[in-house]
Amino acid sequence: MDTDYELNLLCVDDEQGILRSLKRLLRNELFGVLSASSGAEALELLASESIQVIVADQRMPDMSGTRLLEKVKEEYPDVMRVVLSGFADVPSILESINRGEVFRYLAKPWNDDELKTVLRQCFAHFNLEQENKKLISVVNEQKTELEKINSMLAQQVEKKQLDLSSSEDSLQQAEAGLRILRGVVENIPLPLFGIDDNGQIVIANAQAIALAGNNVAIGNELADVVGNDVDSRIKQQLQMQKQQIQELSEASDSQLKIQDLEDIDVSFGRVRAFPLAVDDKNRGGIVVITQSTA
Repeated sequence: MDTDYELNLLCVDDEQGILRSLKRLLRNELFGVLSASSGAEALELLASESIQVIVADQRMPDMSGTRLLEKVKEEYPDVMRVVLSGFADVPSILESINRGEVFRYLAKPWNDDELKTVLRQCFAHFNLEQENKKLISVVNEQKTELEKINSMLAQQVEKKQLDLSSSEDSLQQAEAGLRILRGVVENIPLPLFGIDDNGQIVIANAQAIALAGNNVAIGNELADVVGNDVDSRIKQQLQMQKQQIQELSEASDSQLKIQDLEDIDVSFGRVRAFPLAVDDKNRGGIVVITQSTA
């Protein structure tokens, strides 16, 4: 049996007169009214219809009201259950209420206003329970999504930590290499200092500082040590050598060779410059003091 109501009440009683009276009483309520004359018929309707509240008479020949509502609780736990009975059945009704099979008890003969109030409360309680379930479902879904997000963030943090650890290892290796390079430069038996592509001093050994003076300090400009004119000549010498090395590496004529370098006069002696590399990433050089006036 289909209904036009979103909410439905099922009345169960073996007396047709009782069922007709309930339908007349509740015809203007905001829920549909279905009826069954036995427990078995009630269970069939519950299996095929959308029913939110059931009212069952306690004294029915095939199945008592409390027994029917016990089955309803097992199979349809969301359905609100109300038992309708005379005062003689109160002990068994109270026991059923205590076990949770019955939500409310209505006495026969019923008070019309009380019956309507109880049924409205049942539908309100049903709706509230459904809303609570929806909210709990939403909360659980959000919790699951939050757990996924937290897991992703934890993985990203772990990856960042690994990347930072790797970067730290690389930095430590670079620092170790720089210390070795400084040690090599310091112990080479030649006074020398290194410059970058802009002519800034980036490394120097004690011998070079002793011969050329304190201007050979890391961070100073080459021009501060040798003067502007010599600065230009040294940079030209470096550029010329890098060009020659590049041409030699690209030429098929094995007879080509790099021209001999010339020493350049400076205030503290003579110097000669050697390029550090020939690629575009590193254009610095090493300036060796080949003769000192000291």
